[in-house]
Parts: sequence; C-alpha cells; structure tokens
Amino acid sequence: MLEKKVEKAEPEGRENFEDAYGDDMPSYLELQKELSEKLDIKIYDNIAKDVLQRFFKTAEREPKFTIKYVLDNEIAEELIKN
Repeated sequence: MLEKKVEKAEPEGRENFEDAYGDDMPSYLELQKELSEKLDIKIYDNIAKDVLQRFFKTAEREPKFTIKYVLDNEIAEELIKN
C-alpha cells in the first residue's frame, strides 16, 4: 500500500515543483543531483522500493530504551510524596 502511494505521490511532487518554480529554478532532477552531491547522499531510482520499505521497518521496531524528560519540580514533588 505504501509503495503504491509513493509511486503516485513522488511524480506529482516533481510536477508540482516544476509548476511552482517553472524556469525560475533548475529542474527538480538537477537540484536533486546537486543536493545529493553536496550532502554526499545516494539518490535511489525507486524510492518506494529502496528507501521507504527500510524506513517503515525502522519506524515500526521497538526501541531498545526510552528516555523520559521530567521537569525538576516534578521530581521534587515525587520525592516529597515518598
């Protein structure tokens, strides 16, 4: 399901970019290539297959640990109760 949505949304995003900026900016693919070179990241041909599936699996896995931020006054209140 995710793959089908991306296959539809990614080309629409490219088209919307081109419609919004027209000739005022380089093409979507040119900017993508330039950014990937400057940021030293790989551009995948099939985002739905190569990237999103791995991202989805990563997002669904259980964390090894969690951290809870507690304000100082909450800690003090808890200590006073005990």
